[in-house]
Amino acid sequence: MAISRRKFAQKAGLIIVGAGFAGSAGNIFSRSLSPGNFADPVMDLKSEAFLPYIGTLFSTTQNGHLRHSLQLTEVIIHQDPKKKPSEINGESFSLLFRSVSRKKLPEEIHIFEHSWLGTFSLFIAPVERAKTTYEAVINHL
Repeated sequence: MAISRRKFAQKAGLIIVGAGFAGSAGNIFSRSLSPGNFADPVMDLKSEAFLPYIGTLFSTTQNGHLRHSLQLTEVIIHQDPKKKPSEINGESFSLLFRSVSRKKLPEEIHIFEHSWLGTFSLFIAPVERAKTTYEAVINHL
């Protein structure tokens, strides 16, 4: 059975593209499927990592250009009172931030930068009427 060069090139191209997709099948939404190996470093950070930085400033970018300063005011660890600590696998905690400026931030994912913790993204939402305090909930349960 004869095959033309054009058909051969088309089939070879599809095989190469298919191999590329197969090689990246372990990576979904920029996250590796292997435990503890995530693209965004906040996924590996625990509440203890944020505790020393209460009172420090984090800068945020929104839509790639606006910068805001937020001060970490509190780290709240959520615990299920019905479970013993030995029964809990992982943790859930909230980070509370106060806006240094009076500009209101939208409820969405922001890119955070900190001199010691690096760059990571968090979804924040206002938690008071004045909309100057924001909360990010991190759930590793």
